[in-house]
Amino acid sequence: MMLNVILIAAFLILSIASIYLFYFGIHLDFTISKDTGVWGAFGDYMGGVLNPTLTFLTIVILIRSLQAQIDANNQLKSERQANQLLEKRKAFESLFFKMLDSLECSFSQFKLEFVVESKIKEFYSDAAIIQFESYIENWKNSNESDSPEKMFADLDTHDQIYNLIRRYQQILKVINDNLSDECGFEQADRCKFIQIMISFTNFSLLRLFFYYIANVDNFRTKYFINCPEFNKVIQENRVALDDFKILKTDESA
Repeated sequence: MMLNVILIAAFLILSIASIYLFYFGIHLDFTISKDTGVWGAFGDYMGGVLNPTLTFLTIVILIRSLQAQIDANNQLKSERQANQLLEKRKAFESLFFKMLDSLECSFSQFKLEFVVESKIKEFYSDAAIIQFESYIENWKNSNESDSPEKMFADLDTHDQIYNLIRRYQQILKVINDNLSDECGFEQADRCKFIQIMISFTNFSLLRLFFYYIANVDNFRTKYFINCPEFNKVIQENRVALDDFKILKTDESA
């Protein structure tokens, strides 16, 4: 841009001088004067013609320079925001995967007690979930008058199930809080990590979560149910919470 302006200015100066020389020197056949007054008039002519043009070009240069500075500042601002977003994402991912590891570690120590052949037996991890599902079927066939929520409370005497639910709900909350729109992220980012959360969760444990969310009414289960991104992801995975209700609507009526 600067080079173009310089070339235009040089062209204008040479053009005006050439026009003056052609008109007075060739067309009117004037000779070069030795009178300083004539040269002063020539200087006034050149200044009067060139000064407005050069002033205009100077203003153009200032405007373009200012615009270039604004563009550079905007680019730096965008890069800074992108770097800040990247740092937030890295910090979140570190916390997110640590929480998933902690959940997996807790599940490895997960224990439930069931009465089997008139004896109380302890079942751990996946075996506990399998036994839990058998317990549900027996409970449904026993015509118990208690609600599924009461059944969970009686079974979870040591808060083993509740603690796992609490951890899972905290992971979802970390996703929603750290990847919120206010932090510069989008729903697609939240859905992506909710999908990772579900995919990285042990399948047996995932079934337990769905049973608990579908049958127990508390603020943690409501957090899952009222989370649009969570519902979107489980729908995309063809999971319906109604399928995990221990008592269907017509059965509980």
